[in-house]
Amino acid sequence: ANGASLYDVKKKRLIKAEFIEKDILLEIVSLCEKYEIMSDIFSGDYAYTDDRCLDILKDVNASLAVKNYIKQSRKKVDSIKKFIEEKNPDVQKITMNFRYLDGEYKNREKMAETLKKYDMLTAVTGGANNIEVTSSKATKGNCLRYISKMLGISLEDFFAIGDTENDISMLETAGQSCAMKNADENVKKLCKYVTEKD
Repeated sequence: ANGASLYDVKKKRLIKAEFIEKDILLEIVSLCEKYEIMSDIFSGDYAYTDDRCLDILKDVNASLAVKNYIKQSRKKVDSIKKFIEEKNPDVQKITMNFRYLDGEYKNREKMAETLKKYDMLTAVTGGANNIEVTSSKATKGNCLRYISKMLGISLEDFFAIGDTENDISMLETAGQSCAMKNADENVKKLCKYVTEKD
């Protein structure tokens, strides 16, 4: 979740997590409803969506494989907003996807501009012109710093690989960085290496 959670895979336990405050989360989800933006939330091991979001997914500019992945990997709830109000989940990330109509992403720029007002949040693109929102404390770079301290390994000894904006903080933090061949241009410019294949 873009550095919002750090797991020990072998021991199957959460080591560190950063969450979005509930009142801010509800504000953002309400804005998504108002602007007709798909807003999935990520909490623990699951991502949650609702019918409103799945209806918007039909107009998202993504491959059928990506759309199917989203449908299959989300737990459906009656309403994202109601789920937050009633269950009070610890949410690490909100992923927003936008209708692509008449050659433009509906309300994407409006939402991107609105999110700049929230100092306690970080908003980046993770692919398909989405926006991924986390606590400002939750970045892949901060996660890498935490791992470095925890293991006693210098950041210079880390090698990071990435492809989109949500990887930039990690790529800037690691001693060595590599972009995938199909990476965004700004990511390629940042990295010392670029792969020959995707």
